[in-house]
This record gives sequence, C-alpha cells and structure tokens, in this order.
Amino acid sequence: EEDENKMPTKLALCIGAIQIFMSYFSFSIVIPTSYSYARTFNPPAGFPSAGILVGAASAGSALVQPLYRFLVARSFAGALYFQCLCMFFGSVLYAVARLAGSLEMVVIGRMITGLGATAYPVLVFCSEHVGKRHRSNVMSWCLGVARSLGYSLGPIFAAVLVYVDFRVGELTVDKDSNPGWVIAIASVLQMSLVAYGFPRQGSRLVNRRRAEPSASVAAAAPPRSTKEKWLHGLTLFYFIFACFAGPVVICAWEMSATNIVQNVFGWSIQSSALLVGGMIFTTLFVLPLVGKLSYRILDVKIERYGLLICLGSMLGLFDYVGWEDKPWTTLLPYMLFSFLLINAITVSVTQHYSHVSKVTDVHLHEPMQMGMNTVGFFSRGVGSVAGDFLTPNALGALMTALLATMAALNICLTKQLKPKGL
Repeated sequence: EEDENKMPTKLALCIGAIQIFMSYFSFSIVIPTSYSYARTFNPPAGFPSAGILVGAASAGSALVQPLYRFLVARSFAGALYFQCLCMFFGSVLYAVARLAGSLEMVVIGRMITGLGATAYPVLVFCSEHVGKRHRSNVMSWCLGVARSLGYSLGPIFAAVLVYVDFRVGELTVDKDSNPGWVIAIASVLQMSLVAYGFPRQGSRLVNRRRAEPSASVAAAAPPRSTKEKWLHGLTLFYFIFACFAGPVVICAWEMSATNIVQNVFGWSIQSSALLVGGMIFTTLFVLPLVGKLSYRILDVKIERYGLLICLGSMLGLFDYVGWEDKPWTTLLPYMLFSFLLINAITVSVTQHYSHVSKVTDVHLHEPMQMGMNTVGFFSRGVGSVAGDFLTPNALGALMTALLATMAALNICLTKQLKPKGL
C-alpha cells in the first residue's frame, strides 16, 4: 500500500526542479533572437526558419524519450548527467554554427540540445517518491514553477545578453550566439549539483514493469466491461491530448507574440523579450496558489476552470480591426487577454502530470508519464512552427479548437477523472 505522505529530500526536489527549469530555459532563451539569427543565414522568403530553429529542440526531445526509460531504470542521476551533456554539446554547436555559415548546423545543435531537454526523469522520480497527498503541490513547484521560470527567464536573459558583444579571433560572441554559451555553462554547473545531491538508484516503477509481464499486470487489474474499457481508453487519451494541445498553445503564443510585438508594434528585441518573458513570469504567483488549492479542489475542476478561462481569453487574441492601423489601442487588450491565457493554460497543463497518477493504475504511471512527456515536447516544436507560420487569426482558430476539445473531454469524463472513492 502506497504511503500517501512520503517525500524525498528537499535538495533532491530542488535539483529536479532546476533540471526542468533548464529544459524550458534552453527552449525559450533563443526565441527573442531567433528571427535575427535565422536572417543571418539568408533563408528563402516565407520559410519559417525562426520557428524551425526554436522547435528543433523539441524534435530532439521527442525522438530520444525511449532511451530515458533505459537510463532511469539504472540511475536517476545518470539520466540527468546524460541530459546535461547533451545540452552542453548542442548549445556549444549552436553558438559556433555561424563560423560555418550553415543554418543546418544551428538546427542540428538545437536538436542535440533537445536530446537533454526533457522532464521525464524528474516526473518519474516525483511519481515514485512523492505520496498522493502532496503530489499535486510538489508538481506545481517542481514542474509548474520551474517550467514557468524557464519560459519567462529565457526571454529576459536574452534581452540582457543583447549588450554582451565581442570577438575572439574569428568567433563572434553576440546576442545571437550568447544563448548557447549560457546554456553550456549552466549545464556544467547542474552536473556538479547532480553529483552532490541527486539519488543514484534506478526507478522501481520502470524496473517492476520490466520484471512483470504485461499479461500478469493486466490479469491483476479488476475486470472491466466493454463500456468501461472504452471510457478508460478515452481517459488516457484525454491526458495525452492535453499534453499535446497545451504546449502547442503556449509555444505558438510565445512565437506569435514575439513576432507581433517586434514587427507589428515596432518594439525592439529587448522590449519584446521583457514583455513576453514578464507575461510568463506572472504564472509564478499563480501556480503555488493552485498547488495549495489542490488539497481542497479536485484536479479535474482546476483543469476545467483553467480551460474555460482560456476559451474566454481567446476572444481578445483575434485581429478584428487591423493592428497595424491602431497599434496602441490594440496592444493593451492583446496583452491583457494574453495574460489570462498564459496563466490559465499553464495551470491546466501542470495539473495533468500529477492528476494522471491519481486516476490510473500504478503499472500505468510510468508509461503515461513517458507518453505525456514525449507528446508534450513534440508539440512544442509544432507550436513554434505554427506561431511563426500562421497569421494571428488562423493561429487563434487553431488554438481555440484545441482548447475546446480539451474542455469537452474534461466535462464528458468528469466521473473517470475523479480519484477512486470520490
């Protein structure tokens, strides 16, 4: 019987949170300068080079997820070491790619960085070592707050690094290459923290799943009718789809907002980075509050309220009158509704990672975390390209459809999304 109040050390949780922070920080720090960096390679007109440059990291993350199951089974610390090494080498390649004059090398560097930018090892660690009673609160900090810090401080750091500009021989260190050097240095520091205080043992969940044949696990589960099997499958689909749609909305908004603020409203790279990063930074004040509320309010309701707020906020993100003609009168409403959208979707997406472990059988915890994490990182790349390629109204329609589907599934599956006994 699982101990509902068990907790790992605070140091281990902090190191895990830093790892997740770095994953999202490495993704977002390149966004403000992605357009300027891509232009230095003279890409074809209309080609979404900036979106591909940003989203390549997510493609790398999605492709390597099965390898992490092998690593986590042997050592949690070993998995984090591998993450840091990938982020180090990929970021250095990103920083020096301009010497070769190749956009392809930039994309490859981003993909290698993405190989290490995953939350899966930390999510499995929390699912295994944090009891049900505290899981939503811990996830809101280790995943939600860390992710929001990464998303928000990335653009803010990029704005500050604009002023770091010098040459070392043929190597130019400037606003475009600085993100790579920052991530490389941070990866080295994180490896020292992992060596000092993160558990080295492997995952019991993964090893038990390897040891127990799937047939015996299924036999041990209570029998289900055909209707219950369909509802159970639909419930699992809900979590997978939510972890696809949520990051698409977040990353598409981040790319689109950066483009709109820079190219429509005429703001500088620094100003747009501070605005977009500051908008995401506000989620840091909301997530801890929601973590506390999770002791009193069911996860399914928190997710539903968040999705309904998202749908309402989408009304303010369409271009009704032509933003170029009335920049200031449209900027303020756009930022207000963006504030509501980003806070609500971040809360909703964060809840799913702890929620799934409360309503599924124990043998499904690890594969669901794997599936959700893989889909989530892949969808970040989809969101990046969509945010760069689609017009604001086309993107708004896509985001609205995704959010409406999530809300409909949440409402229809209310009974299945409640923990057993409630």
